[in-house]
Amino acid sequence: MTSLSTGAESTLFGILILAACLWIGGMVTVVFVARISSATLDPMARVAFFRAFGRAFGVFATVDLLVGLIVGAVLLGTAPWTGMSTALATIAAALVVGLAAGIVQARNMTRLRRRAEESGGALDGHVARGGRSAAALRGTISLLTLALFAVGLAHWL
Repeated sequence: MTSLSTGAESTLFGILILAACLWIGGMVTVVFVARISSATLDPMARVAFFRAFGRAFGVFATVDLLVGLIVGAVLLGTAPWTGMSTALATIAAALVVGLAAGIVQARNMTRLRRRAEESGGALDGHVARGGRSAAALRGTISLLTLALFAVGLAHWL
């Protein structure tokens, strides 16, 4: 364990706070975009929109998350390890697993929606079930994000 200078620690905390703000703000934005796009776009246009949006936003969100996780790990690694440290590491790992599952699920839904469109509606039930699963997964990712934020505040304040 190494100790950081006050300036380095303050800088890292500033970066961590910025990363958390961007991550949470991005999640809220995606909720609005998803609701508005489902109300205004037909299913195939929505798939095309989210494919393009996902690629662009995915790069931004991935970099943001990686910066936050790396900075958080550095800050945790330079302080005495506690139960809160373990909780933060566990929640962060669960968030990464949930996000990986979300990426796989989103790609599967894109393929399923295409097949459903080609089948003339024969797969609509599968699409509806997949949509409910996606909503549950997004909710889980949101809860993990809020838990990570709350435990991080409790740990460092």
